[in-house]
Amino acid sequence: MSRVLHALFAGLALVAAGTATAGPHFTHVQPLADGGFDLVVVADRPLELFADGRPIDATLEAAGKDRYTGRVTSLPPGTRFLGAGEDAPEVAIQVAMDTPETAPFNDWIVYHIMVAYFNNGARGNDRANMRRWTHKNYAGGDLQGILAKVDYLADLNVNAVWFSPIFQSETSHGYDVQNYYRIGDAVAVPGDPEASLALFRQVRDALRERDIRTILDVPLNHAAGSYDRRAGDPGRLRPKHTRVRQEAEKVWESWNAGFQYWNFSHERTRRFLKDVALHWLVEEGADGLRMDYVRGVPHDFWAELYSEVKAAKPGAFLFGEAW
Repeated sequence: MSRVLHALFAGLALVAAGTATAGPHFTHVQPLADGGFDLVVVADRPLELFADGRPIDATLEAAGKDRYTGRVTSLPPGTRFLGAGEDAPEVAIQVAMDTPETAPFNDWIVYHIMVAYFNNGARGNDRANMRRWTHKNYAGGDLQGILAKVDYLADLNVNAVWFSPIFQSETSHGYDVQNYYRIGDAVAVPGDPEASLALFRQVRDALRERDIRTILDVPLNHAAGSYDRRAGDPGRLRPKHTRVRQEAEKVWESWNAGFQYWNFSHERTRRFLKDVALHWLVEEGADGLRMDYVRGVPHDFWAELYSEVKAAKPGAFLFGEAW
């Protein structure tokens, strides 16, 4: 891929700490023949420029309301991300090609399965424990249905499957987790946690035999208000929750979501949530995790989680939802 095309694609995939509409964001990044870039940044104040998080000797000049332009004539060798911000990068764009060393997951072809809507392999578990919201297109999908489709997935030439949440919950979407350590009745074997876990392992192993990795969707910002405080807390850490505070949480509450929101200022709660991630990656052999609603969780928690995961399982794939 040419450098110009790569920058064009990078422009379609901004890596932002804030939202692309409310916070600073690039609207133009043009590679120059001398190795530099012309830039246009939308922001409500002057910003510094950064190369891989370090300030560089370049400035942005006002070019109209909430609009700044600039030119970067050179970047330190090996720079991958060009950022803009006040005291630290608030938004960044990738300006260099990844290598196998910097992006070891570039060969992953991920197939996303919304489990409840994929394939109904066992009608006896349909709507089991679904006392709250169920989508009108709910199809009774379950792990039995995925197991029946592993050859189909292999024929698609995917090498990773990302499941929507498969933990015990009361909805078809699964983001109201009642127990992080239990597979949901509606996607496995109702009333039998051990058989349900065995089924998950069977699916994981069947995929692995076909060189397909398993990625689990884990919502750590919140859980069900009816979270199982005994079986769902094997370390007896007694995690705490808070009241609704964020705007997104207020919206969810207006939908009668029935969530509780974890208290990230409580150290034992942070430990509890990190243990959840490590359990599924290390003890249950998942290859990666999709972390729900990363914008709502303190960044230092994600840094801690990343550090512990990479120490325990260096090849684990972590990615987060930020929209």
